[in-house]
Amino acid sequence: MKAAGRTIFAAGGGSRLMARSRSDISALDVLIESYRAAGLSSA
Repeated sequence: MKAAGRTIFAAGGGSRLMARSRSDISALDVLIESYRAAGLSSA
């Protein structure tokens, strides 16, 4: 379970970095929803 937790944490960090680099915080919502749709996150 630790590996899954680290993977989700890294994906979240990458999502934030991508949204910031695009100066579009709404991109974070889209990326997180994509993770949920793929079954990678329940949060």
